[in-house]
Amino acid sequence: MSRLDALRTAALPFVTRSLRGGRLRRLLSLSLMLSVLTVILGTWITFGDGDFEEDVRVAFDLEESRWSRQQNDYVIIVDSDEEAALLQAELGRAVYSLDRATGYYTQTQSTIDDGIATLRWAATANTDRSTADDARAAQQILDRAGLPTIAPDSQTTWSWFNWYTEEHARRARSIIAKNLVPTIEVYHSPLSTVDAVRITGAIAGGFLGLLLLVFGPLLAGTQIAQEVHENTLQPLTGTSLRARELILGLTAGALLPVAIVAAPQVLLLLATVAFVGHPIAAVGGLVTGVVGCFFLSMLAQLLGHTLGAQRSPGVLGVSLLGFLGVLGIIGAVFGLNPTRATLGVFTLLPEASTAHLLRSSLIPHPMFAHDACAAHSADWAVVLGTVGLGVLGLLGLRTLQRRIERTSAPALTRGEALLGAVVSSLLIVLANPGRVSGYSGEAYYVLNLALIAVPFAALLMMRVPVGDAPATLRRVPTAALLGELGLWALIQGIAAVALEHGHHESSMLLQPVAVFYTAWYFAVVGLLALRVAARPLGLASRIWVAFAAVFALIALPHVGRWIRPYHGSDVDHLFMLGQASPFLGLVQVILMVVVPLTLLRALRRPARG
Repeated sequence: MSRLDALRTAALPFVTRSLRGGRLRRLLSLSLMLSVLTVILGTWITFGDGDFEEDVRVAFDLEESRWSRQQNDYVIIVDSDEEAALLQAELGRAVYSLDRATGYYTQTQSTIDDGIATLRWAATANTDRSTADDARAAQQILDRAGLPTIAPDSQTTWSWFNWYTEEHARRARSIIAKNLVPTIEVYHSPLSTVDAVRITGAIAGGFLGLLLLVFGPLLAGTQIAQEVHENTLQPLTGTSLRARELILGLTAGALLPVAIVAAPQVLLLLATVAFVGHPIAAVGGLVTGVVGCFFLSMLAQLLGHTLGAQRSPGVLGVSLLGFLGVLGIIGAVFGLNPTRATLGVFTLLPEASTAHLLRSSLIPHPMFAHDACAAHSADWAVVLGTVGLGVLGLLGLRTLQRRIERTSAPALTRGEALLGAVVSSLLIVLANPGRVSGYSGEAYYVLNLALIAVPFAALLMMRVPVGDAPATLRRVPTAALLGELGLWALIQGIAAVALEHGHHESSMLLQPVAVFYTAWYFAVVGLLALRVAARPLGLASRIWVAFAAVFALIALPHVGRWIRPYHGSDVDHLFMLGQASPFLGLVQVILMVVVPLTLLRALRRPARG
């Protein structure tokens, strides 16, 4: 039997279980309703004249904002015919007031006053051959209206007028063309049917990202948590299915409902992209979404397998939904409205890269049209992030496989953990927006230390041999594992120095205090990871571990302070709590010794609760 046939055979029971009863019919109905909803939303957002629809279109750069149009096109935009008729009557009185100076002040008069100020600046501002005729036309309008050509005061609207600025020149020419009389326009959506197709595809992409990156991992993690909680997972290992086939079968069964609901959204996306979009970006978004789904599903399944015995699937599912939902919101914010300083986030959050590519396939961000370097950086960030998360997902699969097999060996080998550490270091260093101008070098390095602690702790926990032996009989090679963590930290530091073009990280290597606090920080992080993975936690132990994790963060401001050479002799910053009170400084010194010692003692002689 080929490997593909073996996987198909392994997945068949779980797929059949996920579709038993009337589930297939309900899923098909749901997919149909979601498709209809997508089309309705696309049409509504395109042609709706309400404030919400307008704000959405403006946010995605599909139309110019109302304020910008009123300023640049010298137009007053209203929401109804009645309001337009009222302002049209006011406009006649306002224009009359220019000649008679009645002082009548209305919305239209305010607009005309701003127009007068703009013409005064346009008539007196520096010009060249291309704008000289416009400046003379502005002067002639002022003369016909009997208005003196005086420079407006510095507080007047458009006091910073410049003929060489596109928006300013556009406004002045609009006023000249309309002879100082603004037009009144009832607002209607300026988009067309083609735009409706584009927006419908973008909405389909949004639903697709939600299904792949939130609901898919959620169902996968909840499924394995239920198997563990009901003690039905271990008997499955006694069948002819190997652990990997069992994992893939469970994953396929959990993700099949998502695939059924998502299939029409994929078709809508590809159809609209083929009509008015960019197919390469759409295919790239689908690839990043699938890889992100795989990575997050492995992460959710690891959590479900680890916590399923202690927590009910419902509680774990709510926690996963909150975690994945927050990640999805953050990723959507970075992906839909990127800036040059946040492009690196695409390497770390599959939600951000997927949102960016799916938007770019139909509604490209204006920044990339004018900044080829930013577009190139975004593409590289997406590629590196997709490859890196794919590698981490495979490592998660290996970890879960060995956990299910319940072998006494660690879930990850030394080489696999080293690979995970290298990939995590590169992704975090590249994702950190501190590499871009606007952040100091020390903030860049300190933020890296805070972020890298999470994957390093997870990898170190996977290096702890667990097996079926009681916790009191487990021998944890603490020194060897901390040595591995030290190697990972060194690799992370080298990557940070190599990829940062400043000098702060290089100078940090010459600062003994910064090096000491960095080493202490990683030592406490490593001991905490080993303590949680190798020994049971009672109530008192949980409180102490949580306190130690928070206290470890005290190293970060010290590293940031001592990373600069001119702080090397500033002994007041050696223990920063001592600046508030000598007593607090003494407490800091004691805790910096007590915290690692108590964690190390618990590993050598397990606590009883």
